[in-house]
Amino acid sequence: MIFKINRTGHCIETNIKRNYNQRLAEVFKHRGNIEQLEMEIAVLKKALETLDFSWLRKTYPSLRDQCDNTIEVGFDEKNNLCIKVDNQPILIRQE
Repeated sequence: MIFKINRTGHCIETNIKRNYNQRLAEVFKHRGNIEQLEMEIAVLKKALETLDFSWLRKTYPSLRDQCDNTIEVGFDEKNNLCIKVDNQPILIRQE
């Protein structure tokens, strides 16, 4: 399951934190598909716990502030955490 994260003009770390908090709020307010939101929360939580955001920002300029790229995060078919920029995988973290 890979899904698009909402961009706020900030770096990847801030965007993931904001998306995580937004989805938590939606679950508590009983908005949307709760199962889908819970899966997305699990992905975002895993990303926050395991990714080296400093390295990502240094290595991939598209993950820094104010980029117009489409960013997706999720688990691939082998259940590895991955990030895609404009539909191209840039990180696959094997568990």
